Amino acid sequence: MKKIIARIGPIAMVLVLMLMFRPGYAMGELPTAEIQEAIEELGGDAKDLKKLIRRMNRPAHKVPGEAGAEIHGQFHRCEGWVLSINHSVKTLKKLAADPEKNKEQMRQLVVVELWDQLGSEMFGGLAKAVSGMSGFIEQALTADPEDANALKCQDILYKMEDAQYDLVEQVKELGAKVQDPIVWEYSCMTPLNASRLANGNTLINEVFGERVIEVTPDGEVVWEYSEDIAPTDSERLENGNTLIADRDEGVIEVTPDKEIVWEYSGLDGVFCVQRLTNGDTLIVAQGSMKDPGSRGRVIEVTSDKEIVWEYSGPAMEFLAPSGKRLANGNTLIGDNTGFMEGIDVHVREITPDKEIVWEYSKGLTSVYPVLGLANGNTLICAQADGRIIEVTPDKNIVWMYSAIGTPGGMQRLANGNTLIAVFGENRVIEVASPAAPALDVETIKEAVEELDEHAHELIEITTAVHDNTEEIADDEGLKDDLRAMAEEIHVASHELGHIAEHIHEHVDELEHLAADPEANKAEIKEALDEIVEHLGEYSGVLEAKHDLVHKVLFKTPDSHKEYADATHDAVHEAEGIVEHMLEHAQELAGLVN
Repeated sequence: MKKIIARIGPIAMVLVLMLMFRPGYAMGELPTAEIQEAIEELGGDAKDLKKLIRRMNRPAHKVPGEAGAEIHGQFHRCEGWVLSINHSVKTLKKLAADPEKNKEQMRQLVVVELWDQLGSEMFGGLAKAVSGMSGFIEQALTADPEDANALKCQDILYKMEDAQYDLVEQVKELGAKVQDPIVWEYSCMTPLNASRLANGNTLINEVFGERVIEVTPDGEVVWEYSEDIAPTDSERLENGNTLIADRDEGVIEVTPDKEIVWEYSGLDGVFCVQRLTNGDTLIVAQGSMKDPGSRGRVIEVTSDKEIVWEYSGPAMEFLAPSGKRLANGNTLIGDNTGFMEGIDVHVREITPDKEIVWEYSKGLTSVYPVLGLANGNTLICAQADGRIIEVTPDKNIVWMYSAIGTPGGMQRLANGNTLIAVFGENRVIEVASPAAPALDVETIKEAVEELDEHAHELIEITTAVHDNTEEIADDEGLKDDLRAMAEEIHVASHELGHIAEHIHEHVDELEHLAADPEANKAEIKEALDEIVEHLGEYSGVLEAKHDLVHKVLFKTPDSHKEYADATHDAVHEAEGIVEHMLEHAQELAGLVN
């Protein structure tokens, strides 16, 4: 007998979603013949399931006693779900006559409605009804092992489990056809929180495989760490080391040669880790549910292992948390408090002072993990429900990938695709981004014009720094230390000038490319990358001289105060221009993508 593979996640519980996709969600051309063939097969199994439930009708009404009454009631719950599934499949067949026209309705029907109707053993749908029926049949057979009607129900239920298993697998396969296409896939053992590296390889945590592996696009394992570990999360650091969350021990940082150079231990159930920009490490530990005194914790730890920030609660209340630090300094936390009571759980954005400034809870029964995106949206993983959703700050769902067996982490890639570790299917997949609408040429041109205006301003303001520091540095009547500081800023202004010119050159290139952005999309992205890189260089030089500018302002006598003031103002204005240019570059990148 095939066993029903429950869609319950081992790390977090389940997210029950009753939300619809937003209209206008783009998707590529559907494989019509494949879809129609898959729906025919799905329809055959749905009919078989309906025949089985009808066969159970008579014996389910004849089992005596309290267990028999429960079997009777549970039979009608199973029957209701079976009829709903058959109705959905019939509707799907009609829509499949013109799948291109009806693709949005088809996706909704397959990956939301049918998927939820099949359900999971713990949280609903046919799977839960079947599981409940199994328990009541066991009660009846405990009371009377020879009860013919209970034995008949049990035999039919085994066949229903087999049919349900087949339906789940078919809906998964059909879901892959009606959603954004999978463009890369790697088979592995129980992956969690896979991440794409800068070199194009993928870092994968095989928690039950007890290893972290780096895999090339061609599937070759080029690095592995497997030293008595149950890895749940990892991060490749700028220094080439790898930060690893070990479920049972804590966190370690290992070199490419697998030497442990830093560790933090003494935690139960570690499932998230992140190295912060200040060098500290954010660690999320679920605690032990067997220990009443254990606590779920989100902690920030220094390199010296000092805890400098903590958000926590009793493990049975602050249940199975996950979290990541956002660019704004706040922390995004998946908080499963309320799960035991059957009420909505939360994804919350917490300030350093532990104030809640944003939360999302509608329909959520559990979450693991959560991830903040650069566009301000939030990716939420619902393991047992088999879904990843993207939610806006206004709490609208703008993207979803569903009908997968126990996802365990995701990453939005630079190309707009989404990397998903599918724990329950032993694979990592890369899902293509939704098909983009035609590029808005006029809006792109306007964005380039904004960049061009700021590029001219940056050159002018850099010249102002150059000229005003020269007035101070060249005056022999001023103190030597003041002149030396002004000279240092003056020399730096030469470097700033060269960088500003490079930025302007790339913006000029963008103006030509923007005439046909669709044809020049790749070149536009390359030019934007160069601009962003140069803006980072410019910002770095400014930051390095920031304190020196203020020292010059403080030490300059009144006779030359206007030059020090002008230098100070120009530097701060340049900082503002760089910030605006980065915003416009990001906006333009979004328009092109």
